[in-house]
Parts: sequence; structure tokens; C-alpha cells
Amino acid sequence: MTDEISFFVKNEASYSIPDKNFGDYLGRGVKIQKSSGIYEGMFAVKFNKESEGVFAELKYTTPKFFKDFAFESRSRLQYESTGSSFNTRLAAKYSKNINSKFNIYEIAGSTLKIPFKADKKNTLSSITGIGYNINSNTNIYAEGEFSKTYNLKTNEWGDFSPAVYLGIKYTF
Repeated sequence: MTDEISFFVKNEASYSIPDKNFGDYLGRGVKIQKSSGIYEGMFAVKFNKESEGVFAELKYTTPKFFKDFAFESRSRLQYESTGSSFNTRLAAKYSKNINSKFNIYEIAGSTLKIPFKADKKNTLSSITGIGYNINSNTNIYAEGEFSKTYNLKTNEWGDFSPAVYLGIKYTF
């Protein structure tokens, strides 16, 4: 496989159901596909009802194995008006193209969040999504997430936190 490099603009809106918090981010990034996997980097601005901020993200996805499975790691360095943090997610990913337009996926894993001025937390999450290719450059997607956070300092579990996401990604 020859290396393929592309650039993208991504906008994602989110709604957290338990705390009724709407959020959004707009990012620009680069994607490099190699025989060793997919590497992505993105810089984004974000906001929600509690804060505004920016983040830088690096993501690596392994080549697929057993036809539709891969592993994914994602790290974010975030600066927000309510506090900055570093978080990293390790996950198993299943993705399948239904046809040339639709794809489905599941990302299940664990995210370690290390705030610079608060308690460390680990979140177990399951994200189920469906994507639709409008054309060869534009993809829209919808995701549902169930997660549960564990506070590493107090040794306590938080409540289940469902959320929904809607996004669009334009690649050029």
C-alpha cells in the first residue's frame, strides 16, 4: 500500500442526556493511511454550556484484523475555561461498510482523563454509530454513547452517562 495523505474539516455536536449539556467542536486535521495503520492529527475549538476551549488530538488505528476489527488509541490535550486536561482512550473498534453509502461501527474502550487541577478519572464507554457518505468527500454520522466513570482518587463509580453525537466530516 502506498501512503495516502488527506486533509479534513470536522464538525461534531453532542448532547449529554443526564446533565442536559449541549456541546460542539470544529476541527481541522490530517489523515495518513499506511500499511502500518491510520494516523490522524487534529486541532479544534470547542464549547459547551459550561466552558470554551481548544484541543489537539492524535489518533492511531491499527490495520483491520478478522476482516472488520481494529484497535484504536486517541489522545487529547485540552485547554478549557473550566480546567485543562490530558486524556487518552484505548479501544477495540468494529466497522463494516454496508454498501458504498452506509457504514456501521462500534467503539468500546477505556478513557483515562488526567485533569491538571482535579481528580483522575477512568471512563468505560461504548459508542455505536452509523455513517452515510453523501459523496466521495463528505460523510455525516450519528452516534450513541453509554459510559460510566470511575474516580481513581475516591474509588467511586459515577452514574451511567448516555450521550448522542451528530457530525459531518469533509475530506480533501
